[in-house]
Amino acid sequence: MKPQSICLLGYRGTGKTTIGAILAQQLNWHLMEMDFLITMESGKTHDQLTKNGTDWQEFRALEQTIFKEVLETDSIVISTGGGVCVNSVIHTVSGQTFGQENTAELHAALQRNVLPILITTESSTLLERIKQQELEKAATKRPILNEQRAREVQALLDQYKEDPEEQKRILVEAIVEDNKKMYEARQPLYAALTKHVVDTTNIDINDAVEQVSEIIKLETNTN
Repeated sequence: MKPQSICLLGYRGTGKTTIGAILAQQLNWHLMEMDFLITMESGKTHDQLTKNGTDWQEFRALEQTIFKEVLETDSIVISTGGGVCVNSVIHTVSGQTFGQENTAELHAALQRNVLPILITTESSTLLERIKQQELEKAATKRPILNEQRAREVQALLDQYKEDPEEQKRILVEAIVEDNKKMYEARQPLYAALTKHVVDTTNIDINDAVEQVSEIIKLETNTN
C-alpha cells in the first residue's frame, strides 16, 4: 500500500526541505515545511520564539502542536525541524521531553501509513554547510540549541555591541560548535526513529530524491 504521507527527519543542513520540495512536486503532493509553519503560526522568528536560544518552551510546544496536525494530513511531504523527535527540552506539563512525546506521535502515525525517512550526512560536511549558511546571512535567525550555552554567548555578544563584525564572528563560531555537539548527541536518537536512511554526503539532490523514491516504491510493494 502506498504511504499516505512522507515524513523526512534529520538534522538541519542535511537537505530535507530541498529533497522534500522536489519529491512533493513529483508526487503532486504538498510540502509542509515545519520551521516555516512555526514562523507563520507564531508571527515570530526562531530567535524571538526561543529568546535567542535561552528558552525553548514556547517553540517546542508550538512545534508539537503542528507536528500532530501534519501527521494526520494525507498526501503531503513533511520536512521536520531537526529536533522534533530528538530534543531534550522538558515539557513542564508532562515531565517528559518534547522529543519523547513527538516520537510517540510518530510511532502512532505509522498505523496511519505515514512513512518516516531519515536524511543524514557526515558531520564535517554538515558543519561546513551550516557555517556557510550563517556567514552568508546578514544576521542569523538560528538560535543556539543549548540553553545554557546560549545565555553565555548572549552575555559575550553584549560586550561587543559596537563591533558587529566581531559579534558575527563570535556567533557563527558558537553556532558551529553548538551544532557539532548536538549532532553527535542526536545521532543514535535519529537512528532509532526509522530503518529508512538516505545519506546525502556524497550524492547530489536528484540522487537523494531517487533514493527516497525507491524507499517509497519498496514500502508500496511490500505492504
